[in-house]
Amino acid sequence: MTMTDIHETDRDGLRELIRSCAFDLKLPLVRRDIDLLIQQSADEQWNLWRFTAELLRREKENRSENQRRHRIKNAGFPQLRYLNEIDTDALPADARKALPTLETLDFIKNGRNLILYGNPGTGKTHLATALGIAACNAGHSVLFTSVPRLLTQIRECRNALTLRSLENKFERYDMSSVMSSVTSPATRPAQRCSSTISPSAPTRRRQSSPPISHSTAGTRLLTTKYWSPQW
Repeated sequence: MTMTDIHETDRDGLRELIRSCAFDLKLPLVRRDIDLLIQQSADEQWNLWRFTAELLRREKENRSENQRRHRIKNAGFPQLRYLNEIDTDALPADARKALPTLETLDFIKNGRNLILYGNPGTGKTHLATALGIAACNAGHSVLFTSVPRLLTQIRECRNALTLRSLENKFERYDMSSVMSSVTSPATRPAQRCSSTISPSAPTRRRQSSPPISHSTAGTRLLTTKYWSPQW
């Protein structure tokens, strides 16, 4: 019996062994597509180096895509909006001018906070969502929430004495988008969609973290219809 005969006879057993190992090692693409890859390698006469490299490359791409989808799902976006869907001609001049800078996501890399303010219907939520999804696609962890929802979580955690756990969870995000329509005597309605980036980058990952309302870990993005001179 030749080596080829042995391979043909034991092919089913080897396939199951590969799939079993791939399952234990959490390699879903290998487990799913091993037959296709082997057939392609035979058709294109890959050597073992090429086969191994292609196998690992595809597994890595599959894992990266799954992680990207997982980040978007876990962020909690109410709907999916993308930067390429924004009608820049319909944006106010200030927002249109700031958009190219915001698209670079440098404000996240530099740990700076961002405030989007303007009247309802001026594109704040669309822009905040699109920036959040772009951040997810770039590998950043994102939280998308609202002030009422966040306050409810804080009250619940205080009652359960688990506020510190919520703080730690909040600070793990690279970017947190908070939707707000709360007003105060120091604010007034804005007339258009504009943006303000904090002038100084905060220090990240301090050993002793401050409360959520004054957190310095990660980037905070706030959307509101009110403008404050303190910004």
